[in-house]
Amino acid sequence: MDPLVLDMVNEGQVTAADFERTANPKRPVRLTDATTDTLIQRYETRLGERAAHADAGGQTSHRRIIELQVRRLARLVLGEAKTYQPFLQ
Repeated sequence: MDPLVLDMVNEGQVTAADFERTANPKRPVRLTDATTDTLIQRYETRLGERAAHADAGGQTSHRRIIELQVRRLARLVLGEAKTYQPFLQ
């Protein structure tokens, strides 16, 4: 998610004008609805992009990579694996 947000900032898709103050002291600043929609759209696009992952045997979507990484973590937690290998692109 961080690279996506940084790309949006660097491309000028997120600026200070895309934030608004609220009356909620626990959440004093939030993204505007339009910017939230843009962020979600870009995230969904990113999930559909493909990258190589060893467990998939080649190229697969980022959505699938998240699932594969969760399975790796589960194997570690269940004691079926001794180490966790992060996905590094």
